[in-house]
Amino acid sequence: IYEGVAMEYDNTYGFYKANVDELIEIAKEHNVSSVPTFLFIKDGTVITTHHGYITKEDFIDKLTKAFK
Repeated sequence: IYEGVAMEYDNTYGFYKANVDELIEIAKEHNVSSVPTFLFIKDGTVITTHHGYITKEDFIDKLTKAFK
């Protein structure tokens, strides 16, 4: 889902992936305890998060609402 949405909306939003096994401190800082975890960040501030499975439609809805 993530890759498809990232490709579809790459001209509108920035998408980044992080390997939490390699970036342990960042995972701790953002309370990542399960995979997948999505952090919606604007101007360096986490606006909202989502942990676990999400449908493509719900992901797009959450993405567009977060960055209105």
